Amino acid sequence: MPTASTYGTGCSSASGPLVLTADTLPWIGATLPAWRAPLETLRVPLLAICGLRDYLCPPETWDSFLAVPALRRVVLENSAHNPQIEEQARFDELVRAFAREHTPS
Repeated sequence: MPTASTYGTGCSSASGPLVLTADTLPWIGATLPAWRAPLETLRVPLLAICGLRDYLCPPETWDSFLAVPALRRVVLENSAHNPQIEEQARFDELVRAFAREHTPS
């Protein structure tokens, strides 16, 4: 089964699809530009999954990343800060589909 990596340090060496969640972003607004710059250099597909009810890192926080060429954002309506736990089945479905879509046969 294809997998997608979770974004972390050393992203410039990524060679396959990446999945971003609120846990991978700093929630202090002043640091967001520092995170956006390395993401803009990536040439791999990015999937950002966030929760509609996330008050620490609301979906609007991701707006500054929408200019990143390979980024696709999905907002899960029944999740807060941890969609990978709160909507685990949906999260897993999205990650698997994303990985299949971007993994050569």
